[in-house]
Amino acid sequence: MEKYVLGVSGCSGSGKSEIVNQLKNKTSSKLISIISQDNYYKTKENQMIDENGVHNFDLPDSIDHERFYADIMLLLSGKKVRYKKYTYNNPRKIPKTRFISSCPIIVIEGLFIYHYEKISKLCHSKVFIDAKKKNMIKRRIKRDLEERGYDRNDVEYRYKNHVIPAFNKFTEPYKNSSDLIIFNNEEIHSPVKCLKDFLIQEYNKYKKLLS
Repeated sequence: MEKYVLGVSGCSGSGKSEIVNQLKNKTSSKLISIISQDNYYKTKENQMIDENGVHNFDLPDSIDHERFYADIMLLLSGKKVRYKKYTYNNPRKIPKTRFISSCPIIVIEGLFIYHYEKISKLCHSKVFIDAKKKNMIKRRIKRDLEERGYDRNDVEYRYKNHVIPAFNKFTEPYKNSSDLIIFNNEEIHSPVKCLKDFLIQEYNKYKKLLS
């Protein structure tokens, strides 16, 4: 059977990665493969630098989207993908090699997946995770301080000067053309259930079309 492809996008801090990972935990491990844009960042020396000398990791060109696309195509052909988990330039962490097996459903997750035309065209359904900006920045600050070892002022600067402008230009324009918009402002249970119900419904429709 051909693979069913679900895209999941949204702003940084919207909770898309957590929602997608919980979705996988609540379904059969042999049903869903997740491939995340986050693991395809170019190295720091290949990132754009803004007018204040700060590296900007929040642009479509920050991602090696050709390698990202190539690995998605490997999954679609039934092959396993090998990658190094991105550590967000945290010097205290050593990148670990991970593998993604090819399952019937391929979930592509990331900020710019609908902006990359070749990747966007692969999606049978598109989901957009939305949230209030105050919640998104609060999550981003918490995550970057605790998990990535960033300085608070640095996080706030990047969110204001990099994240939001890039979101407004390269991510939000695809919101209203998505098949489903999920709001993630409070507890995570409802957004995960909403995504799971939608995915099962659309996947079953897809299987019927192929039969």
